[in-house]
Amino acid sequence: MLERFIDNIKKEGLPKTGKKVLLAVSGGVDSMVLWQLFEAAKLNYEVAHVNFSLRGEESDADEALVTKMAKKLKVQLHVKKAATKTIAAEKKLSIQMAAREIRYNWFEELLANNHLAALVTAHHLNDSLETLFINLNRGTGLKGLSGISSSEKLIRPLLSFTKEEIRQYASANQVEFREDQSNLTSDYERNWFRHELIAKWEAYNPQLLKKMQVTFNRLQHDQELLADFLKAETSALNLQLKKGALCISEVLALAHQKDALFFLLQPLGFNETQVSELLQCILKKEVGKQFESSKFHLVVDREKLFISKLREKSERTEVEINVDTKGIDRPLPIAFSCRDKNEFLATRAELSTELTVREGLDFEQLEFPLSLRTWQPGDWMIPLGMKGKKKISDILVDEKVPLHKKNDYLVLCSGENIVCLLGVRIDDRFKIKDQTKRIFQLEFSRA
Repeated sequence: MLERFIDNIKKEGLPKTGKKVLLAVSGGVDSMVLWQLFEAAKLNYEVAHVNFSLRGEESDADEALVTKMAKKLKVQLHVKKAATKTIAAEKKLSIQMAAREIRYNWFEELLANNHLAALVTAHHLNDSLETLFINLNRGTGLKGLSGISSSEKLIRPLLSFTKEEIRQYASANQVEFREDQSNLTSDYERNWFRHELIAKWEAYNPQLLKKMQVTFNRLQHDQELLADFLKAETSALNLQLKKGALCISEVLALAHQKDALFFLLQPLGFNETQVSELLQCILKKEVGKQFESSKFHLVVDREKLFISKLREKSERTEVEINVDTKGIDRPLPIAFSCRDKNEFLATRAELSTELTVREGLDFEQLEFPLSLRTWQPGDWMIPLGMKGKKKISDILVDEKVPLHKKNDYLVLCSGENIVCLLGVRIDDRFKIKDQTKRIFQLEFSRA
């Protein structure tokens, strides 16, 4: 088994690169055998273990075994303890989906923060067959029929091995592991297929797994051919996507619109249902329709689809600004100064340029600290020169601000009042008047 394993990892390029990878270890027989094989092959790695807190003392015992082994082998170990049931309830996910989200999100963080080349998991041939049936049960395409595969960032070197081969290796090499008793029941979907369907099929056809390996190889080859075809068809659009927009007319000119669009957008987290709905929106010219994946935001405009990364929560927080702006811990898209009225009026015209605007507010009308934040639905102001109030959203429409850019605009607030929509307009209530003595000068980029 060790020789076959080494052949597999050579195909993955691990010994060649010499880069350190992250090994996911649960404490079960599959991952503990994988760990022993990594040691035998003298690979460069760190270990990650997630305690999902689902089986009480049993979960803690799994963690203890992994910790003991890491100390014995003097391997860098990362451990995460998660309240999986609580997280599943909060996010309205199944326990299995919550656990998957917890571990893979954490693995991504570890890879980035520790400069690790790839994640390595202990999925094997039985897992691949079970995944096929799970996908069939939910509805799937060619990719779902192809079982489990490896990628550049997610390596699975045991996919050619059966569960029985892994158990035999563990027994012959005295690999210490823990048995998850929940795997012996048919309570979960994967377990049901394992015990109620695949076990009986394998009893009827002992060569089932080996035959399925041949099938998976052929289907994965077909999938690669399809991917190569779609890559060639969408090469021009892929260049556009990197710049944050897709030309709608070019999408509609494609011979295989839905497949090509899904090929482009799936890596950004958009699913097949969203892509189908998006294509209908394009055909019906439903301008303004928006879609979100876990990390990206897509807006249908008149001629283009605009795609941008979702803002982090920290980017939406409000910044307080006092007269003295020292101490603000982030760069601001606006500069402030307090000036004499006559001085400001005398230099205002020459200070403004094609790229920047300098405006003044009546200092005495302002309530400090001011706050700078993203505008929200329902926000309003009284634009300079008007008597009535107007919604920020309507002002942006009048200014013909593209849909995908609207959420980038900031408002400067004094108490509950908006005094300026940055780069667009100041509020009439805070303008310079005859009785104004001191000016609060703003300098910002033009819209």
